[in-house]
Order: sequence, then structure tokens, then C-alpha cells
Amino acid sequence: MKRWVKRLAWYSLTILALFGGGCATARLISNWMLFAPPTSVYTTLRGLTMIPGEGAAQYAAVYLPNPQARHLVILFHGNGDDLGYCWARIEGLNLNGFAVLAVEYPGYGRTGGSPSEIGLYASADAAYRYATASLGWVPQKIVPYGVSLGGAGAMWIASRQPVGGLILESAFTSAYAVLLPGWHFLGDRMPNLERMKRVRCPVFLLQGTKDGLVDWKHGRKLLAAAPEPKRAFWVEGAGHNNVLSTAGPRYWQELRAFEGSLPR
Repeated sequence: MKRWVKRLAWYSLTILALFGGGCATARLISNWMLFAPPTSVYTTLRGLTMIPGEGAAQYAAVYLPNPQARHLVILFHGNGDDLGYCWARIEGLNLNGFAVLAVEYPGYGRTGGSPSEIGLYASADAAYRYATASLGWVPQKIVPYGVSLGGAGAMWIASRQPVGGLILESAFTSAYAVLLPGWHFLGDRMPNLERMKRVRCPVFLLQGTKDGLVDWKHGRKLLAAAPEPKRAFWVEGAGHNNVLSTAGPRYWQELRAFEGSLPR
């Protein structure tokens, strides 16, 4: 009897050790795949500033005001971008009637530190706090906009703070659902689909129908889970990184239509 108890204890410890090792390995793999900062090429940008975070943390950001703007877009860039690489989008949003606050994550561009999921959320919190406390925007006029990886930052804010709307482009339901499908027994990361249940604002989703990195089904699942009012713009033939260029002028038309539908 004692021999069987010992064997059972040994098997249990072995299973726990394998499970723990699997979780740790999955997290390392996903961290390597999720965060791949590009070599930054910009030196300065219009509206470039550093915004304070918790403790001594600071995050590079760009703020472009617009006297006619009804809303402030807080832009969260994708994995292979920084403020310089997404400058055309930042400027385009500004020229199309929005005030824009775009923030970088730790390890990207001019923001120090190492890339991490916690760092992404910390930069999102800092941007929201800066928008409300320093820039004076009321929460109902703030619209988080997340592109790909940045969707996790936008969702983090929209599921935890009052905002006027939420825009997700090429976003995933969760990190593991993209990187390690079928491994959900090891946990998950950036659970956008789960967090959508706590969103209480209008939602706008954009994605290419030929997205080879984040399958289109992610966008459709997020749309199904989103609260009303909600709308989607599925860009026929677009991949993961060319939604804006493939959609052309209609991208801006759809974006302005979403803003026009938001409560005044």
C-alpha cells in the first residue's frame, strides 16, 4: 500500500512538473513571437513627448491636437511598429478630424525597458491617465484604437475604464489562440475575447478577409461578443498589415461614419 502511495505521489509530482514546464515554455515562446520591436528609424516627430508612468517609468508618445476634434483617439501600434513606422496613420487620423495620442510600449522606439505584456498594459494605463489628467479629455470622448498586438492595449483600457468607443484592427481573440492553438490548457495571454464581455461602449472592428497571421475568424468572434451598438468593416482581399492601403478612401469614410454614430 505504501509503495502505491509513493508511486502515486511521484506520478503526481511528475505531471505537475511537466505542466509547469509546459506553461513556462509556452510563455517564453509566445513572448518571443509576440514582441519583436523594429529597429527604430525616427529621431524626432511633431508632437513627440514623454509621458509619465508608475514610479520612474516614462513612455514615448505623440500628441496631435485638433481644434475641431470631437474625440481623442489613443492609438496602440502593432508589433513591428513604433511611432515612426506608424506616423502616416497618426497624421492621417489627425487630418481626418481626430485628436491623436499615440504611445509606445517598453522596448519600442524611444521607450526604454524590455517588451512584455505587463509593459504594454502599463503604457496603456499611462496614456489613459495622461489623456484625462494632463490633456483634460473626458472619458466619454476617448476612443482607444488598437492595431494587431495593440488591440490588447486598447481592449485593456476599454474593459477597465469608461471610454466613448473602441476600435480594433486585425486584432486576435487571444495570444495563444494565434500562436499556440489547442494549448489553452496551459492558460492564455491577452484574452481579448474574454475582456470584450466587460466592454460598455460602441465597438468598431476592421480586418482583412485574407489575413494570413490572425485569421479572419478572430475578428468575427470578437464582433459576435461585442456589445451593441457595433459595426465591422471587412476589407476584401486585405492581409494583416495592409488594411488601410487596401481599403483606400473607404477606410476613412468608415472611420468617420463610426465616429458620427457615437453619442454626442
